[in-house]
Amino acid sequence: MAWGDYSARVKEVLDDMLLGDPEVEPRKAFGYPSYSVNGKMFACVYGDGVSIKLPAERAAELVEGEGYALFEPMEGRKMREWVVVSHADPEEFRADADLLKESLDYVYHASKSK
Repeated sequence: MAWGDYSARVKEVLDDMLLGDPEVEPRKAFGYPSYSVNGKMFACVYGDGVSIKLPAERAAELVEGEGYALFEPMEGRKMREWVVVSHADPEEFRADADLLKESLDYVYHASKSK
């Protein structure tokens, strides 16, 4: 996919999962659909996957498993608090509802403590 390309189907699934929460704001980040809480991004549709923000320790734990990788927007620039979740079928992201909630909660509480 070219820069700014993303899966419209993944976006549809995430919109359905997240936009029912009044705290979640749909936005764009570098041309990609993103989801914010208190003005801070916690998830972004990137290519065929979803990038989510988590504490660095939790991110490191997840990337040890299949289907997870540290977000690398540019080669050699891995972001330690951002994890890319990948699934073959966009509907499989529904199984990540708890993980998305974990990301939302992390960013929500981090934004409140500043």
